[in-house]
Amino acid sequence: MPHSPVSPLPNSWPNTRVSPAVFAMTNRFKENAPQTWASVYVTLPDPTADHRTIVLAVVEACRKLFRGGYGYKKAGVLITRLVQEEGHTRSLFEDTAAVEREARLSGAIDAIHQLYGRGALLLGVQGDGQIKMAREHCSPHYTTRWEEIPGVVVR
Repeated sequence: MPHSPVSPLPNSWPNTRVSPAVFAMTNRFKENAPQTWASVYVTLPDPTADHRTIVLAVVEACRKLFRGGYGYKKAGVLITRLVQEEGHTRSLFEDTAAVEREARLSGAIDAIHQLYGRGALLLGVQGDGQIKMAREHCSPHYTTRWEEIPGVVVR
């Protein structure tokens, strides 16, 4: 199941703080079309687990990255600088009250997703959720889904 941009970390990574990176590219097989490939590493003062901070940083990176006149084929967000919350040394100038508020809000968003399912709550910058990833050429998931392992019948 793909992860929603509102909840960028899978539930198997509790108490993890991150920094995002964004990339985009055109279709390299369309030789007569203008080509570009670019990436932006988002520099945050500290890695964060705050949903709003991550999404707003990604949106800002997209504004810097995308240029008119290109037919983009693929884009994505990479999660970088994975840091466990317990081992993270905080900045001397970090607003601890704001960090606690962000943690409570992120916890509330996660609780809503657990109760009502992913996508039940979207940030305004995410749109209406109607844009879907093209899935017609996906490889089977033999190593991760039991129902997709091919069966063999011997007679």
